[in-house]
Amino acid sequence: MEEKKTFLIQILEALLPYWDLAKGFLFLVQQETNDLFIDKMYHTIKQEIKQITSKNLKKQINTALKKLKEKEQQEERNNEDYLEDLLDNIE
Repeated sequence: MEEKKTFLIQILEALLPYWDLAKGFLFLVQQETNDLFIDKMYHTIKQEIKQITSKNLKKQINTALKKLKEKEQQEERNNEDYLEDLLDNIE
């Protein structure tokens, strides 16, 4: 669950410049260790984002989340490359 909490923190940090509620949610998530609470916070954040009516704000949030997704995918590719390199040395 720590991985889920860490990723949720990354998401909220990416949204800080655009979404005022991100700061409060970030504080709550950082302080919490209960897995069920983290899951509930994720669902609450998801619902709050869904209820945003400003098209501009939704666009900014969308862009921030896409950048985070690209960063995560690049890190996964880098890790995969390291593993492949190690495996190649074993064979």
